[in-house]
Amino acid sequence: MSDRWHGELLCSFQLVEAAQPDKKDPWALVYDLVFSVPHPLLVIVACVAAMLVLAAMATAVVRFWRGDRFEIGFIKVERPEIITELQTSLEAISKDDRLKKNVLWAFRERLNEASYIINNGIEEPAVTSWCRGVLTDIITALSEGGHDRHRASLWIRRGGSLRMYDGMGFRQEAVDFATLPPVSIAGNVLKTGTSYNSADVEADAAFSPKPRSGQAYRSLLAVPVKNPLGATIAALCVDAEAPGYFDSDHEFFANCFADLIALLVAQVVAGDPA
Repeated sequence: MSDRWHGELLCSFQLVEAAQPDKKDPWALVYDLVFSVPHPLLVIVACVAAMLVLAAMATAVVRFWRGDRFEIGFIKVERPEIITELQTSLEAISKDDRLKKNVLWAFRERLNEASYIINNGIEEPAVTSWCRGVLTDIITALSEGGHDRHRASLWIRRGGSLRMYDGMGFRQEAVDFATLPPVSIAGNVLKTGTSYNSADVEADAAFSPKPRSGQAYRSLLAVPVKNPLGATIAALCVDAEAPGYFDSDHEFFANCFADLIALLVAQVVAGDPA
């Protein structure tokens, strides 16, 4: 009986060895991987592989949406031009919305203050303080939350020259004593009642002599402030450090602020003849 049992056991071992793939066979590696690695570890390997594939697909989608060229071997994908133009338009709309939101918020606050000043009698100290708040709002709104330095000033006629009625971003000495000649940009805005946008004051022939400043302001936007009868009573000027900063949207909103300023300044500043 013992010999019979020993023979059957030996036969079984031979059958198992025959069933195993040849170690030299390429499939031997697959066999060892499947039957020698614990099942939970296989699941982890499969999950990691799936995550890598999904990450590669997500990267391709992001690069495609951003407009990057996507290329794998003979597969070359580029975002259609119409989609690029659409995204550019959407970004421009978002920028405008932020600017509109800033302007509308400022208008609501300053109109409430103007109503209070009117109801309590229009006096120049109150108007000057209110005007300074509006100039602050102009800098905040037109800078769009960026890091570019801005300043704003309001110029009126006084005798044969222009005097700064108020300003933000200037030394107090400049606010108190600064003057401009009638042939300056602000003087021409007062004379003609039209806006002026300079992309680079250093290269602009209209600036002669060149303006002096402790900071390198390169862009200037000047718009007229008109009373209800249409006479220009002041020039609103906004500076920016970056050249070519102001566009048509900035000019539109600067004119809106000029109309807001005129609401009260026109009550205390006469439209002196040019």
